[in-house]
Amino acid sequence: MKASINILLLCQILSFSPSLIAWELVKEQEGISVYTKDVEDSPLKAFRAVTTVDSTLTALVALLEDTQAGPDWLYSCLSLKRVHSDSPTQAYNYTINDLPWPVQDRDAIIYSELKQDPQTQTVRITMKGLPHYLPEKNDYVRVPYLTGEWAIVPIKNQTMEISYTAHIEPGGNIPDWLVNTLLVDTPLKTFIQMKKLLPQKKYQLAKRTYIQSPSHIQTTAGETLFPGNNQ
Repeated sequence: MKASINILLLCQILSFSPSLIAWELVKEQEGISVYTKDVEDSPLKAFRAVTTVDSTLTALVALLEDTQAGPDWLYSCLSLKRVHSDSPTQAYNYTINDLPWPVQDRDAIIYSELKQDPQTQTVRITMKGLPHYLPEKNDYVRVPYLTGEWAIVPIKNQTMEISYTAHIEPGGNIPDWLVNTLLVDTPLKTFIQMKKLLPQKKYQLAKRTYIQSPSHIQTTAGETLFPGNNQ
Protein backbone atom coordinates (compact mmCIF):
# COMPACT_ATOMS: atom_id res chain seq x y z
CA MET A 1 0.00 0.00 0.00
CA LYS A 2 1.24 3.49 -0.71
CA ALA A 3 1.97 5.80 2.17
CA SER A 4 0.01 9.00 2.29
CA ILE A 5 -3.04 10.90 3.36
CA ASN A 6 -4.43 12.60 0.33
CA ILE A 7 -6.90 15.36 0.31
CA LEU A 8 -8.93 16.71 -2.38
CA LEU A 9 -9.15 18.22 -2.98
CA LEU A 10 -10.63 18.50 -6.01
CA CYS A 11 -10.01 17.76 -4.28
CA GLN A 12 -5.89 21.28 -3.09
CA ILE A 13 -4.01 28.11 0.53
CA LEU A 14 -5.88 27.21 3.44
CA SER A 15 -8.31 29.29 5.39
CA PHE A 16 -6.31 29.23 8.60
CA SER A 17 -6.67 32.03 11.08
CA PRO A 18 -3.91 34.61 10.59
CA SER A 19 -0.76 33.50 12.33
CA LEU A 20 2.74 34.79 12.91
CA ILE A 21 4.13 31.27 12.54
CA ALA A 22 6.37 31.14 9.47
CA TRP A 23 6.40 28.44 6.81
CA GLU A 24 9.58 26.35 6.74
CA LEU A 25 10.95 25.05 3.44
CA VAL A 26 11.48 21.29 3.82
CA LYS A 27 11.99 20.05 0.26
CA GLU A 28 12.51 21.20 -3.32
CA GLN A 29 12.18 18.80 -6.25
CA GLU A 30 11.24 19.14 -9.92
CA GLY A 31 10.36 22.81 -9.52
CA ILE A 32 8.09 22.09 -6.55
CA SER A 33 8.69 23.69 -3.15
CA VAL A 34 7.16 22.05 -0.07
CA TYR A 35 6.74 23.92 3.22
CA THR A 36 5.40 22.99 6.64
CA LYS A 37 4.50 24.98 9.73
CA ASP A 38 3.09 24.50 13.20
CA VAL A 39 -0.60 25.15 13.74
CA GLU A 40 -1.87 26.64 16.98
CA ASP A 41 -3.74 24.19 19.23
CA SER A 42 -2.84 21.20 17.03
CA PRO A 43 -0.13 18.55 17.42
CA LEU A 44 0.13 18.21 13.62
CA LYS A 45 1.72 20.58 11.15
CA ALA A 46 0.15 22.04 8.02
CA PHE A 47 1.76 21.68 4.60
CA ARG A 48 1.94 23.89 1.54
CA ALA A 49 3.39 23.14 -1.88
CA VAL A 50 3.97 25.72 -4.62
CA THR A 51 4.94 25.25 -8.24
CA THR A 52 4.62 26.89 -11.66
CA VAL A 53 3.09 25.21 -14.72
CA ASP A 54 2.66 26.11 -18.38
CA SER A 55 -1.08 25.78 -18.82
CA THR A 56 -4.31 27.62 -19.24
CA LEU A 57 -6.24 28.55 -16.13
CA THR A 58 -9.26 26.51 -17.20
CA ALA A 59 -7.16 23.39 -17.77
CA LEU A 60 -5.99 23.41 -14.16
CA VAL A 61 -9.53 23.88 -12.90
CA ALA A 62 -10.73 21.03 -15.12
CA LEU A 63 -8.07 18.70 -13.69
CA LEU A 64 -8.89 19.63 -10.10
CA GLU A 65 -12.57 18.92 -10.80
CA ASP A 66 -11.94 15.55 -12.46
CA THR A 67 -13.00 13.22 -9.66
CA GLN A 68 -12.87 10.15 -11.92
CA ALA A 69 -9.14 10.72 -12.44
CA GLY A 70 -8.53 11.45 -8.76
CA PRO A 71 -6.61 8.20 -8.10
CA ASP A 72 -4.30 9.06 -11.04
CA TRP A 73 -3.06 12.36 -9.62
CA LEU A 74 -3.99 12.63 -5.94
CA TYR A 75 -1.27 10.81 -4.06
CA SER A 76 -2.56 7.78 -2.13
CA CYS A 77 -6.12 8.25 -3.40
CA LEU A 78 -7.91 4.91 -3.83
CA SER A 79 -11.25 6.42 -4.77
CA LEU A 80 -12.74 9.87 -5.28
CA LYS A 81 -16.45 10.30 -5.94
CA ARG A 82 -18.81 13.26 -6.09
CA VAL A 83 -21.79 12.61 -3.84
CA HIS A 84 -23.60 15.94 -4.17
CA SER A 85 -23.28 19.30 -5.89
CA ASP A 86 -25.07 22.53 -5.01
CA SER A 87 -23.81 24.30 -8.13
CA PRO A 88 -20.98 24.01 -10.69
CA THR A 89 -18.67 25.68 -8.17
CA GLN A 90 -19.76 23.81 -5.01
CA ALA A 91 -19.30 20.09 -4.45
CA TYR A 92 -19.29 17.36 -1.82
CA ASN A 93 -16.77 14.60 -2.51
CA TYR A 94 -16.05 11.29 -0.81
CA THR A 95 -12.45 10.06 -0.86
CA ILE A 96 -10.73 6.90 0.36
CA ASN A 97 -7.03 7.17 1.11
CA ASP A 98 -4.45 4.40 1.17
CA LEU A 99 -2.14 4.00 4.17
CA PRO A 100 0.57 1.40 4.73
CA TRP A 101 -0.13 -1.71 6.79
CA PRO A 102 -0.86 -1.98 9.67
CA VAL A 103 -2.35 1.54 9.69
CA GLN A 104 -6.03 1.54 8.68
CA ASP A 105 -7.04 3.41 5.53
CA ARG A 106 -8.85 6.74 5.94
CA ASP A 107 -11.95 8.17 4.32
CA ALA A 108 -13.24 11.73 4.24
CA ILE A 109 -16.11 13.82 2.97
CA ILE A 110 -14.89 17.14 1.63
CA TYR A 111 -16.94 20.20 0.76
CA SER A 112 -15.24 22.42 -1.81
CA GLU A 113 -16.13 25.84 -3.17
CA LEU A 114 -14.53 27.65 -6.10
CA LYS A 115 -14.26 31.43 -6.34
CA GLN A 116 -12.43 33.65 -8.83
CA ASP A 117 -11.21 37.18 -8.27
CA PRO A 118 -12.63 39.24 -11.18
CA GLN A 119 -9.66 41.62 -11.14
CA THR A 120 -6.67 39.26 -10.91
CA GLN A 121 -8.42 36.10 -12.25
CA THR A 122 -6.93 34.21 -9.30
CA VAL A 123 -8.91 31.04 -8.59
CA ARG A 124 -9.23 29.65 -5.07
CA ILE A 125 -10.87 26.35 -4.18
CA THR A 126 -11.41 26.12 -0.44
CA MET A 127 -11.99 22.76 1.21
CA LYS A 128 -13.51 21.67 4.49
CA GLY A 129 -13.99 18.20 5.93
CA LEU A 130 -17.52 17.17 6.89
CA PRO A 131 -16.99 14.00 8.95
CA HIS A 132 -20.69 13.53 9.77
CA TYR A 133 -22.08 14.11 6.28
CA LEU A 134 -22.18 10.35 5.55
CA PRO A 135 -22.35 7.34 7.88
CA GLU A 136 -18.98 5.90 8.87
CA LYS A 137 -17.79 2.60 7.39
CA ASN A 138 -16.14 -0.18 9.37
CA ASP A 139 -13.30 -0.59 6.88
CA TYR A 140 -12.00 2.98 7.28
CA VAL A 141 -11.16 5.56 9.92
CA ARG A 142 -13.12 8.76 9.21
CA VAL A 143 -10.89 11.86 9.05
CA PRO A 144 -12.27 14.10 11.82
CA TYR A 145 -10.71 17.39 10.71
CA LEU A 146 -9.55 18.69 7.36
CA THR A 147 -9.22 22.16 5.91
CA GLY A 148 -7.35 23.32 2.85
CA GLU A 149 -7.17 25.30 -0.34
CA TRP A 150 -5.96 25.20 -3.90
CA ALA A 151 -4.94 28.57 -5.33
CA ILE A 152 -4.12 29.31 -8.97
CA VAL A 153 -2.55 32.68 -9.78
CA PRO A 154 -2.01 33.64 -13.44
CA ILE A 155 1.56 34.88 -13.94
CA LYS A 156 1.19 35.40 -17.67
CA ASN A 157 -1.26 34.11 -20.25
CA GLN A 158 0.01 30.52 -20.35
CA THR A 159 1.90 30.36 -17.04
CA MET A 160 0.17 29.65 -13.73
CA GLU A 161 1.45 29.50 -10.17
CA ILE A 162 -0.46 26.91 -8.17
CA SER A 163 -0.38 26.13 -4.48
CA TYR A 164 -1.86 23.28 -2.46
CA THR A 165 -2.22 23.87 1.27
CA ALA A 166 -3.83 21.75 3.95
CA HIS A 167 -4.06 20.93 7.63
CA ILE A 168 -5.34 17.43 8.41
CA GLU A 169 -5.95 15.59 11.63
CA PRO A 170 -6.40 12.01 10.38
CA GLY A 171 -7.82 10.48 13.55
CA GLY A 172 -6.76 7.23 15.18
CA ASN A 173 -3.15 6.34 15.86
CA ILE A 174 -0.55 7.04 13.20
CA PRO A 175 3.22 6.74 13.90
CA ASP A 176 5.18 9.99 13.94
CA TRP A 177 7.48 8.80 11.14
CA LEU A 178 4.47 8.26 8.88
CA VAL A 179 2.95 11.64 9.67
CA ASN A 180 6.25 13.37 8.84
CA THR A 181 6.50 11.44 5.57
CA LEU A 182 2.95 12.34 4.55
CA LEU A 183 3.50 16.05 5.14
CA VAL A 184 6.06 16.05 2.32
CA ASP A 185 5.02 13.19 0.04
CA THR A 186 1.33 14.11 -0.22
CA PRO A 187 1.71 17.54 -1.89
CA LEU A 188 4.99 16.74 -3.68
CA LYS A 189 3.83 13.56 -5.40
CA THR A 190 0.40 15.04 -6.11
CA PHE A 191 2.01 17.90 -8.04
CA ILE A 192 4.35 15.51 -9.88
CA GLN A 193 1.37 13.49 -11.09
CA MET A 194 -0.65 16.59 -11.95
CA LYS A 195 2.12 17.84 -14.23
CA LYS A 196 2.07 14.53 -16.10
CA LEU A 197 -1.69 14.61 -16.71
CA LEU A 198 -2.16 18.33 -17.37
CA PRO A 199 -1.10 18.30 -21.07
CA GLN A 200 -3.97 15.96 -21.96
CA LYS A 201 -6.42 17.43 -24.47
CA LYS A 202 -9.45 16.88 -22.23
CA TYR A 203 -7.96 19.43 -19.83
CA GLN A 204 -6.28 21.84 -22.25
CA LEU A 205 -9.43 22.10 -24.39
CA ALA A 206 -11.84 22.22 -21.46
CA LYS A 207 -14.39 25.02 -21.16
CA ARG A 208 -15.86 26.43 -17.96
CA THR A 209 -18.44 29.21 -18.18
CA TYR A 210 -17.69 30.28 -14.60
CA ILE A 211 -13.94 30.75 -15.26
CA GLN A 212 -12.67 34.00 -16.73
CA SER A 213 -9.47 33.30 -18.65
CA PRO A 214 -6.84 36.03 -18.42
CA SER A 215 -6.23 37.87 -21.68
CA HIS A 216 -3.52 39.89 -19.98
CA ILE A 217 -2.09 39.84 -16.50
CA GLN A 218 -1.85 42.80 -14.17
CA THR A 219 0.59 42.17 -11.36
CA THR A 220 -1.06 42.84 -8.01
CA ALA A 221 0.88 43.20 -4.78
CA GLY A 222 0.12 40.44 -2.34
CA GLU A 223 -0.89 37.82 -4.93
CA THR A 224 2.35 35.87 -4.75
CA LEU A 225 1.97 32.36 -3.35
CA PHE A 226 5.42 32.28 -1.75
CA PRO A 227 4.64 31.41 1.86
CA GLY A 228 6.88 33.75 3.81
CA ASN A 229 5.11 34.73 7.04
CA ASN A 230 1.64 35.27 5.60
CA GLN A 231 -1.27 33.08 6.64
